[in-house]
Amino acid sequence: MKAGVATEHGLELRDIPQPEPRPFQLLVKVKAAGLNRADLAASRGSGGHGTVGATVGLDWSGEVVAVGSETKGGFKPGDRVMCAGAGGYAEYAVCDWGRVVAIPDDMSSKTPPHCPSPSVRCTTPW
Repeated sequence: MKAGVATEHGLELRDIPQPEPRPFQLLVKVKAAGLNRADLAASRGSGGHGTVGATVGLDWSGEVVAVGSETKGGFKPGDRVMCAGAGGYAEYAVCDWGRVVAIPDDMSSKTPPHCPSPSVRCTTPW
């Protein structure tokens, strides 16, 4: 899968293996991702979650693909969700079930609440 990976020279789009959800995680097909100051630092391999080789992206939204055996919250494949974690600049990302919120039916997947405003489109490069 394609993913935005931190390098010494900044963010690079690379092919990496698709993550597998652990028992307490959801696997999400990413539809949109936000951009924040921490992601900018991480893209250079510095800052909180930024290490060289790590997939960047703290906030994203998308569709649940798989659900770990120990998740709670009633999530199921096909649900539209907003996530907070690490690795959202990718085609697929995993997130702990407690850091996931369902997207209301009347809200677009392309303008989740973590985007600055409804007029700003937060999208992925694929």
